[in-house]
Order: sequence, then C-alpha cells, then structure tokens
Amino acid sequence: QSRYGGAYLGQSGTAFSDLFLADGGVINWNAGNISLTHSAGILTISDQNPGATGPTLEIYQDSVSPAANDTVGTLLFSGRDSAANKQNYAQILTTITDATSTSEDATITMGVVVAGSMTNEVVLTNTEFRPFTNDGIALGSATVSFADLFLASGAVVNFNNGNYTLTHSAGLLTASGAFSVGTSKLLS
Repeated sequence: QSRYGGAYLGQSGTAFSDLFLADGGVINWNAGNISLTHSAGILTISDQNPGATGPTLEIYQDSVSPAANDTVGTLLFSGRDSAANKQNYAQILTTITDATSTSEDATITMGVVVAGSMTNEVVLTNTEFRPFTNDGIALGSATVSFADLFLASGAVVNFNNGNYTLTHSAGLLTASGAFSVGTSKLLS
C-alpha cells in the first residue's frame, strides 16, 4: 500500500517487532525536512526548514479527560549504579494545574535522586520559580556562588514569610525592622 507518495513499513495488526540501524543511521522525514541521526551515542534532531525556529520535540498527552494534577509528561534521566542496577537520577515533570480551555496553566518540576530516592527540588509556574518544599534547597553554595542578583524596581526580599523584608522603591531600600552591618555597625 502507498500513502503520501510512499509505502507503509508494516501496518496496523501486522507490525515489525524491532528496528536495527547501524552506527550513524538516519531516520529521514520528507527528504531531510526533519531527520533523526545517530552518532557516537548521540541522537540529533535536525530541521532544514528555513526560519528562526529550530526543531521541536513534542510530548503530547492526548487524554480525553484532562484535569488538574494530571502529568502531561516526564523526561527521565537514568543510568546504572555501582551494582549495575538501572537507577533514575533526575527528572523534569510537567503537570496540568488548570485544564480549562483558554485559561490553561501548568507547572514544571525538576527533581534529582537523593540517597536513592527521586526528590523534587524546584518548581516553575506562571508566577514563580521556587523550591519544591520550604527551605528545601539553597540558591548557590558556600563555594560556588552567583556573580550578581538583578531585581526589578519594587522588588521585595522576604525572609521567613514576612518576618523581615527589604523593599526597593525609587532608589530607596526599606527594611521592615532593625538593620545591622558588620561589627562596626556603620552605614555609609
């Protein structure tokens, strides 16, 4: 049978069991429009369409009843441990928070394995980028720090859910309580 100018490779109810390709093998769609190429343990998606956008890898959860808290998809990173067991080491998980047409919302959660168990660490929503749990992860470390922190006008640095705040407004930084600088307690 032919379809779209080509022939089927198998068909519904009569499918191949496996596909074996040699090192450097290529799966090619529409004369190179999109291709998937193997080379030295790497799969590369290539897009020959002209324009400013590159190729897109879509994970599509085609549920007939989408709802809040449904997982749309998970990108899972696995490898072997020291006993040659398969171990999941990290994941990126997308979850629906609102499936209502024209007002849809979602979150992306990133996790890593901690002491043998997958542990969610950070969450991205439409309004925030935050730790998964309160006081759950540091921003930087004692030995590997960020270079700079850029905040917008009106930004608030909030400690312990409003216990103490530093608020910026038109060239002024306002503290909600006492402020001490070093041992000399001098501000200049």
